[in-house]
Amino acid sequence: MDSLKQAVESRTFQSVTLGVIIFNAVITGWQTYEEGRWLDILQEACIWYFCIEIVLKLIALRSAFFKSGWNWFDLILIVVTCNPLVSFDATVLRIFRVFRVLRLIGAFKEVRIITQVLLLSIKSLIWISMLGLICTYVYAILGVQLFGQYQKEYATIHEACFSLFRSMTGEDWTDLRYDGMPAYGYLVPTIYHVTWMVVSTFLLVNLVIGAMLTHYQSVMDDE
Repeated sequence: MDSLKQAVESRTFQSVTLGVIIFNAVITGWQTYEEGRWLDILQEACIWYFCIEIVLKLIALRSAFFKSGWNWFDLILIVVTCNPLVSFDATVLRIFRVFRVLRLIGAFKEVRIITQVLLLSIKSLIWISMLGLICTYVYAILGVQLFGQYQKEYATIHEACFSLFRSMTGEDWTDLRYDGMPAYGYLVPTIYHVTWMVVSTFLLVNLVIGAMLTHYQSVMDDE
């Protein structure tokens, strides 16, 4: 049993598994261009390898296998895609095959760390998103009241929210400002759009970055 555990945790075994994952990802992408029985055979061969890998890990690691979230992720994917009791049409089955590409996340240590940082940051990101939604809603109401009569981008609340999101990405936010100048002059559109860019792009985005960096440092300390 110890020898099997050493084999499963060896660099050679992990490298072979990584190669199969990458090969499976290439085949999955290839199938978006063409269909062929030989591609299906290669997919089935990859699935068989993943099944054998899971079985070997279960035997070697036993209860320790279930302590890893990545092992749970691999097991769920294998059970869903290989369970004969679950019937999917071809489209849904292809979608589940695409999710196997996500195994690449667990194959690289650095990528696993970044993913762990994202998961740890969810709570902070939720509250930052809540603050962002409040700011967006306030600015959207202001936008409808100020520019809704003259600009279709601010005609309704939901359209104004989309326009503000568009501005936050940096896409043509100055055009929205210039379109409002004929009706309101220079000052009002300038103050509105510049303050929104400061709040959304500089403050909120930096809050997200700060939350991510804090958890990244804690994860690196644990590593």
